[in-house]
Amino acid sequence: MAEFPINLAGSLVCVMPDSVRQKGKVFIPDWARCLRGKVIAKGPDATEVEIGDSVSFVATAGMESVFQGAAVRVMREDDIDGVFE
Repeated sequence: MAEFPINLAGSLVCVMPDSVRQKGKVFIPDWARCLRGKVIAKGPDATEVEIGDSVSFVATAGMESVFQGAAVRVMREDDIDGVFE
């Protein structure tokens, strides 16, 4: 993957969400869903995560953008709920 073309400020991070397949027909509002993704870029003040970390975050966190034709999320590091090992 190419280097992220924007230098993120402060504690901002860019996360590429994993593709999610839903089963069944249960409606879950965006504010209640938790998504997973991989950190692809981070600002200089983001100390809790590293590029390549798999993280979880609420579906409404940050703002959506496009990088290499894929949807990515730019959010504050505080919006990340957890890091998977």
